[in-house]
Amino acid sequence: MIRAILSGGVGNQLFQYAAGRALALTRETDLVVDRPTAKMTSVRRVYAIPRFHAVTYQSGLLPSIYRKWALKNQLSFLFPKGVFYEEEAHFCETFFDLPEGTTLFGFFQNEKYFKPFSSHIRDELTFRKYYLSEETHQITEEILSNNSVSVHVRRGDAYSSSEIFDVCTLGYYQGAINLYREKFESPVFYFFSDDITWCIKNFQGSDFVFCDLQQSKSDSLNDLRLMSLCRHNIIANSTFSWWAAWLNSNPNKLVTAPSTWFRMPNDPINQIVCESWLKIAV
Repeated sequence: MIRAILSGGVGNQLFQYAAGRALALTRETDLVVDRPTAKMTSVRRVYAIPRFHAVTYQSGLLPSIYRKWALKNQLSFLFPKGVFYEEEAHFCETFFDLPEGTTLFGFFQNEKYFKPFSSHIRDELTFRKYYLSEETHQITEEILSNNSVSVHVRRGDAYSSSEIFDVCTLGYYQGAINLYREKFESPVFYFFSDDITWCIKNFQGSDFVFCDLQQSKSDSLNDLRLMSLCRHNIIANSTFSWWAAWLNSNPNKLVTAPSTWFRMPNDPINQIVCESWLKIAV
């Protein structure tokens, strides 16, 4: 058995699941995920894994940990077979040498943690069928019928006042949009954002569609699913849109990402952005 401790929002949970599942497949064993239930921050997070065809078992063993690194020296009695703590935002070259029974704590925001099993994990991270409102159904049909490009603009929650993340600039989005207009015939840009009013005010064009869906207001994964259905993706420095782009099944997709991900020295941007994606200056 491999155990993965989940924390954070949808994107973080998917990275943690994918890394844990890849290690479990390597060891030919099961994956167990611990879903933290304690409210450790002011932001309530959706538990995303059950919405996909993920292969896992849920455990309630650690309802109060929620990624508390300070407890690391107190956990050995709970996990006698070993605990792996991701110490830095770079791929650990010995990750796949970890033994059966390991418990994983970390973000694992690097495709290398699961790239050997990409096809397998893509299949597992397909959405389970669920009710679509008439509005969502209509926008789904539009996205599938044209040269659709998702544009993810993240401005709220941790980003607007963060010491870690910069909000992507208008210049970044305008540069990316111009690139798609040059490369593809009649692209249609579908905007998804936690501040759609700001997007409407700052982006103007006949090829823009602003997705302010009622269903998405109560179900954030609705936006993730819709973005993943677009032919191409313009992502923010956000794991949410990272996963929308990664789950996009178009073999000829163009994904553009910001050239700066974190507001810090030695920004590990090259660890997060996939090699085939195009980085654009922010």
